[in-house]
Amino acid sequence: MFLLSGQGCVTLKRLFVHESMYQALTKVLITCAQRQKLGDGFDPETTLGPIQNRSQFARMQTTWEEIQEAKAPILYQGEVPSEGAGMFFPVTLLDNPPAEAAYVIRENFGPLRAIIKYQDLNEAVRLANGTPYGLGASVWGTDPESLDAVARRLDAGTVWINQHLNLHPNIPFSGHKNSGIGIEFGEDGLKEFCNVQVIANRR
Repeated sequence: MFLLSGQGCVTLKRLFVHESMYQALTKVLITCAQRQKLGDGFDPETTLGPIQNRSQFARMQTTWEEIQEAKAPILYQGEVPSEGAGMFFPVTLLDNPPAEAAYVIRENFGPLRAIIKYQDLNEAVRLANGTPYGLGASVWGTDPESLDAVARRLDAGTVWINQHLNLHPNIPFSGHKNSGIGIEFGEDGLKEFCNVQVIANRR
């Protein structure tokens, strides 16, 4: 949920939750968020560190200003360390913000998560695909056929089912749309480092 303080290109950023499960799941997510401790990475009790660089920290602050200006409802917001200096951004959960809002769609690279309600799977797929990015996604549920069908409709290079961020060097990893070109890992990834030579011989 908050791996790398949200500063991973394929970490969870937007969570689409069916309206019937929204209240129950958000309670669990709040509990998870409350357990996070921002601080010095050398402190064994720390679970989340600072934002990695100043420009990214400034970007997160700008994003927060946009959220405040939009008066987006906040489900939960943690605290930053009271002692010591650091580029800390508090763990923040947004309560069903507009899915098309810029602060939701962009890759913020910080411990900021948008929890969004949906009514049916068609809406969920449309909202999930409504971004210029498409590196990774995951679908969760109990019906294998439905999960597979939804996964195939998501415009992402990797779609995990009932798991997330399970990478393996033997499995190709690539992005769709603005999430980059080319492939890493697996046989297809090795081919990215090879040159194709065509010899056209006329006899």
